[in-house]
Amino acid sequence: MNKPFQQGHLDGLCGVYALVNAVHLLCGLTHEQAQALFLACLSTLDQRGSLARHCVAGLSIHDMTLILKRVICNGYPIVRSKPFHRRPLVDEHLFLQTITEFLEHPHTVVLTSIGGLHDHWTLFSRITPHTIQLYDSGGLNYLLTRSCSCGSGNNSSSSSIKTDKPKRHHLLPTHTYFLQRRT
Repeated sequence: MNKPFQQGHLDGLCGVYALVNAVHLLCGLTHEQAQALFLACLSTLDQRGSLARHCVAGLSIHDMTLILKRVICNGYPIVRSKPFHRRPLVDEHLFLQTITEFLEHPHTVVLTSIGGLHDHWTLFSRITPHTIQLYDSGGLNYLLTRSCSCGSGNNSSSSSIKTDKPKRHHLLPTHTYFLQRRT
């Protein structure tokens, strides 16, 4: 017998969930406040005239930027930055080290898109030597760093030993936002 579909398996709203979860993690939200924020995010997409397409195809980097500007940073004490804006070829070690240092500050989270096995918006909440800890709407708890590469999925490590085997998870520096609650 086939397994039933679960919530989120047929929609592309992981970006909206990631945004709501970021605000929840940084500021705390009641269930009702989370629903209101979810609706505000969807309304912003609907104003662009493409809500149905977004519900199936997902959100682009431009959609995420729009919602962050109009809804999240405008309505909550959250500041955003994109330290890797227009820098798709970032060394994996530098990328993870920069995120690790940022997450050491209080009231921070990293919103990013991952490709490869998952085509998914998620939140990085902590990085250890072997894992990237996630705060994720799709049930992912962590990614093994040895299974990750930066960019399009090529092994972009500066190591002289290269393998033909692609990594499972593609980290996308240009699709990465640093979010911090203002104090």
